Amino acid sequence: MTFRQLEYLEEISHAKSLSAAAAGLFISQSALSQQIGAMEREFNVRILDRKKSKPTFTPQGQKILTAAREILSVRRRLEQDLLSESDRYLCVKTVPFYASNLVPNLLSHLHQQHMEAQVMIKIDWAPDLFTRNTQEPVSLYVHAFDMEPLEPAIPAGGSLTHEVLFEEEILLAMSSRHPLLKRLTVHADAEGVPCVSLEDLKDQPFMIPATSPRLLSAACRYLNTNEHDTRLSVSENGFDLLIGHLQYTNYLTFLPNTTIRYCNSARGVRFFRILERQLWRPIVASYPSGTVLNTPARMFIDIAREDMKDPILPQWEEAGE
Repeated sequence: MTFRQLEYLEEISHAKSLSAAAAGLFISQSALSQQIGAMEREFNVRILDRKKSKPTFTPQGQKILTAAREILSVRRRLEQDLLSESDRYLCVKTVPFYASNLVPNLLSHLHQQHMEAQVMIKIDWAPDLFTRNTQEPVSLYVHAFDMEPLEPAIPAGGSLTHEVLFEEEILLAMSSRHPLLKRLTVHADAEGVPCVSLEDLKDQPFMIPATSPRLLSAACRYLNTNEHDTRLSVSENGFDLLIGHLQYTNYLTFLPNTTIRYCNSARGVRFFRILERQLWRPIVASYPSGTVLNTPARMFIDIAREDMKDPILPQWEEAGE
């Protein structure tokens, strides 16, 4: 049995359903069920009563859950003790897009205020973000809360605490040379932000990054279709390469507004709000529940909130110019 599996049990004990537990753990429900099955085979007991709609532990499962909580509590105290020996250590683990500009920018501000801080960045794709390396403890996981349902609430309780740093707005993006711009009706909302209607986009081809299921879901919802629609092409690349691809194709895409400020390849791309609705996703700093953050970690969260409190709005001119 692994620490991660123990965390699965802990999350299940807080959740109202296995699907909710899987969402809180950032894994699929089938993957969670497979891990529970592996633990049941290891101990040759039934951990969950699967006849009930809400996850319910069997008597044997309750004993394993109690032990899991005790083991995780000891580990978290040890991690905290090791980190508290130096109130200067901060390790931020994040996805490639935020690691390229956003997080380094925030860490530079932290360094100006706390020059003794020893900081590092670890990078991984979203599905593997929460894998642990006990030899190099992670202080904060910075990521988009990119889960289903489409507009999620940040869960309270569970194995992770999530602190919202700011919210990204999902925008329509296209090349500034896209032929659609010559006939597209653009409106200005109350903030002076350029907006377009879905009615003018329904026959256009879209490219969506595979790294964000939320953006794919947004595209399907906006276009009243599904991911198998021939208008939708899924790119395995991250935001930077996807935006670069827009420059020489006639694809449209949906991207978070932070790409305007933090994506070097956003020059020559036009961003618009959708008239019919606005869509947001929270960017959070996550850490194991019960953790007392040290000074650099708390300062990082405060700096992020202050630095990102002003909205990033698309302008009439091309982004970056």
